[in-house]
Amino acid sequence: MIAMIRISNGGAIEMARSAPSETIWSERKGAASGHVWTIACALRDATLPSATRPAERVNFTVGDPHLGTVRLDGLYRENAAADTLVVIIHGLGGSAASSYCANASEVAARVGHSSLRLSMRGADMSGEDIYHAGLTEDFRSVLAESRFARYQRILLLGYSFGGFLAIRSGIDRIDSRLSAIAAVCPPLDMEGVMNAGDAPSRSLYRRVILAQLNRCYAEAAARKRVPTPIEVVRQARSCSEWNELAILPRFGFRSVCDYYRSIDVIPGLHMLAVPCLIVASENDPIVPAHIMQAALAEADGSVTVRWAKQGGHLAFPERVSLGMKGPLGLENQLFNWFADR
Repeated sequence: MIAMIRISNGGAIEMARSAPSETIWSERKGAASGHVWTIACALRDATLPSATRPAERVNFTVGDPHLGTVRLDGLYRENAAADTLVVIIHGLGGSAASSYCANASEVAARVGHSSLRLSMRGADMSGEDIYHAGLTEDFRSVLAESRFARYQRILLLGYSFGGFLAIRSGIDRIDSRLSAIAAVCPPLDMEGVMNAGDAPSRSLYRRVILAQLNRCYAEAAARKRVPTPIEVVRQARSCSEWNELAILPRFGFRSVCDYYRSIDVIPGLHMLAVPCLIVASENDPIVPAHIMQAALAEADGSVTVRWAKQGGHLAFPERVSLGMKGPLGLENQLFNWFADR
């Protein structure tokens, strides 16, 4: 009998069959539910067709000391009357076309903002390059384009790895118009999260992430845009090994520890010049709560933290509340927070 995982309106994950659906999880089952939420939402996003949303395909050229120039692709949804541009940043293994980015773009349009969903280097399988967690200069270069000069406010909204990049961009002050940042499930302690991801209990997530990273890398290797052969990179069995084989030789970091130290956002959390909202899940299997809590000890009053008791990594009940006014639901709550900034 064919079964499909789905999320009900009430937030429970159910197994849908030809017979009436059988609930396989309820919110009271504890931390293991984080895995179910994460996997179920990933399966849903991978198998359900996304709605057609009007957006202009755009591309940009950014400078690079080794390659000369690199092309970035994105999806731009413009409101001619808007004075605010929301830059939406995908997670590791995602792209501008990821469903959560499309959802954010939809809500941005509903509240009257323009939005730019930007694919990081090579995330769209273009083979242009690969990316790492400190490439904030790409955002600075893109936002300096003349087409965006009319906007008075810039908002950054990042998911997972993209949330880390959004915060790193705020610390690096990529644009004087930057008004607020929201990060959903960001791996604030990148080294701690990567090491946790290399544990045997996280092998499923690790294999999925590495497979997607290798696909992107293979496209760049085919165009001779990266120094290490794809056959060597594919031998990596951990996130740290992949970074050592792919990121270090491409971007010149001395070691994996040097890479993590160079991009670290924890010391800079108290230096953020704009308000920042961080959304975390108590049962996140990819960004463990204890690692997030330790990292947040460095934050000050400019950082607002909202913990979700239900859900997993980038996976929340349909009507989740973050304590904001207005409609429920993750993106609705995020943009309600933005509205008050």
